[in-house]
Amino acid sequence: MINLINFRLVTEGLLPIVKNEIQFLYVCHMIGPFLQRFNGEKPQMVCRLTVALYDLLSSVDRETPGEEELFYMDIFCDLLYHIKYMYTGDIVKNEVETKIRNLQRAALRLRLRFITHLSLEDIATQHQQQQQQQQQQVLQNSIPTPALTFISTSISQ
Repeated sequence: MINLINFRLVTEGLLPIVKNEIQFLYVCHMIGPFLQRFNGEKPQMVCRLTVALYDLLSSVDRETPGEEELFYMDIFCDLLYHIKYMYTGDIVKNEVETKIRNLQRAALRLRLRFITHLSLEDIATQHQQQQQQQQQQVLQNSIPTPALTFISTSISQ
């Protein structure tokens, strides 16, 4: 019963409200001490909590502006590696691989690459694609709409 309450607390209660890394660090401090107990009683609970932690990390990564550095990034990665090597192994690999690939920060993907066996080339390619998309967005936002219409009509003629 307590395990179910903790899982629901994380997935239903905390997932919508955790927006920064201090809040995520607090959640990790709440869950971390109980992982051994959860693993002994219900190993599947640790797997579900692990996926929920990746969801929270993704949320924090999205909500934190790209120019800001995540100060506790190494601590988060250390905890996720600890969970993988002590409790889950490759059981959650398929579920978290897409979450890791979709992280905005290349530094975070780089630190978590061994959980999903991402190559450095994959990370570099994704980073370049993200930079190109950001540059295109900046360019589109900097040119006024009438100028774009003029440019597109003069190109089509």
